[in-house]
Amino acid sequence: MNYLEITARCSMTLVLVGAAGCTAPPVSDLDGGRYHLAVRAEHGQEGLDLDRANAAQLADKYCRKSGQRAKIEGYDQEGPFVASPAVGVIFKCEQPSHEEMPHHAYE
Repeated sequence: MNYLEITARCSMTLVLVGAAGCTAPPVSDLDGGRYHLAVRAEHGQEGLDLDRANAAQLADKYCRKSGQRAKIEGYDQEGPFVASPAVGVIFKCEQPSHEEMPHHAYE
């Protein structure tokens, strides 16, 4: 293997590893149109509201993929992270109200 091939393989590996680190958190289907999304808590107990807001934003981003908005039902501290606190959000995806829809949606 020559230098160019080694460099290309190393670059591709870094791209793949970097892309894996940027993936969205997994969303679990709880049945009945309810979902759960967990994120790693980054702000400690005193920053719990910030972590919950982050989880809610990610839930809304998930719902927006289908033209809907997240309706938050509650929060928990369940998550798939080993030895790291998590913040979970339980939500439903629903059609946005007229107040939430952009004006161009009516045209």
